[in-house]
Amino acid sequence: LAPLDAAFARWLDTWRSCQLDYVFFVLKDRPLMILLAVGGLTIGGLCLCRRWGEARHALLVVLGGGFLCELLKTGFERPRPSVLPSLTVGNSFPSGHVTTAVLVAGALSFFLVRSNWPRWMKFVGVSVLGLVVGMTAGQRVYLGHHWFSDVLGSLFLVGAWLCLTLPRPWLFYVSRQSVVITLCLLLCYSGFYFLPALRMALP
Repeated sequence: LAPLDAAFARWLDTWRSCQLDYVFFVLKDRPLMILLAVGGLTIGGLCLCRRWGEARHALLVVLGGGFLCELLKTGFERPRPSVLPSLTVGNSFPSGHVTTAVLVAGALSFFLVRSNWPRWMKFVGVSVLGLVVGMTAGQRVYLGHHWFSDVLGSLFLVGAWLCLTLPRPWLFYVSRQSVVITLCLLLCYSGFYFLPALRMALP
């Protein structure tokens, strides 16, 4: 995918302007912060309604997906398009901002679609969540923090994670098998973190 990234970066350079630079710089992390605030309010609302199972399910989906993103980011060493050192900002693949945005928006959309709200409100809500995710992904590529394939890969990975975990809350029940899997993932993360020679270099 390196040629695709290079071609997309060249195409993006043809559209750069001072106005767009200013808009994306002002946006920065605001879309993601809005998503996190709405997600926190939703979790709080579920807890107030004593829907503990749904609140726990949503939290575990988001936190579990975030941990897997960090595991992959540590295991795959891919330099960012910008000149920022990886020791300061981390590796490029997958994108943590896009992963978090899709995780939160996907969980919110799942519970929104299953709610008793009118159909038009569900459509508007899911559309707004998708727009916020698009803004987050766009500014990460435009500002040079990630390659296009980082964002694309993050969307596919998180989409697969949401399809696997959202309809099946039993995946998060504490069992001997889940504890073993969790310990293995933690060991992998520790190995990648403390033994850089185990990491896989991406172009």
